[in-house]
Amino acid sequence: MISKETVFPITLGISALFVAVIAAFFSIMGIGMLFSGAFFSAVLMASALEFGKLTATTFLYRYWNKTSKWLRAYLIVAVMALMAITSLGVFGWLSAAYQGSSLKYEITQQQISVLEGQKTQLDSQSEISTNRIKELSSLRSTQEARMSEALNNTVLARNPTQFRQVQEQNLQLIRDTESSVSDEQKKLESLRGQRLDIDKRIADIRMENIKTKDVVTFQFVADSIGLSLNTTVKWFIVVIIVVFDPLAVCLILSYNVIVFDR
Repeated sequence: MISKETVFPITLGISALFVAVIAAFFSIMGIGMLFSGAFFSAVLMASALEFGKLTATTFLYRYWNKTSKWLRAYLIVAVMALMAITSLGVFGWLSAAYQGSSLKYEITQQQISVLEGQKTQLDSQSEISTNRIKELSSLRSTQEARMSEALNNTVLARNPTQFRQVQEQNLQLIRDTESSVSDEQKKLESLRGQRLDIDKRIADIRMENIKTKDVVTFQFVADSIGLSLNTTVKWFIVVIIVVFDPLAVCLILSYNVIVFDR
């Protein structure tokens, strides 16, 4: 049966191993991506360095007093350098993951920007058509008023031929105006239909953006703290790498402290 005194060392050892393995995985894959031309060779080299880093950390703690100063100094520098390399690998991996989603997000944002510009143009054209319809409606009212005046004109009433000519002219002007109003109304309806189509396309693109949850979340955080999206992501990754590998090394040391004391 496992005693209470044994539970925590086991937990600490599992935690140290888990954090170290995960940090090593991201670092190895990140380094492999940085040297994609020789991916497998870079992965193999990084794996050896990660294993050597953890072994060197354990060796330094357990055999500190039995090791020469020069070897201790070299191993300390090597471990710190390997921690920096691991952090660089993690940074490369997380940056690549972010860039994949970020590129897609930027493309969709550009598409939305173009569509918004088209909406602005359609709104401007719709406003012109609306004003044109108002002007034509006012003109038609004027023409109808002139028609009424002609019908009530006693001078024209005495001359049937002239009266009929004036009447036909006014009717033709009114028909032309009504035709122009009808054309503008059709144009306005077409513009409104195009605008609705653009709104639908923008809604579809924004729904597609929901799939890039990481970028959308970072954008919300960036807007909240008043920084750009890329700056926010960069500092978030920096915080992760500052904690990640140093925590793995410290947990390895902590595990050695308990085991060595026992």
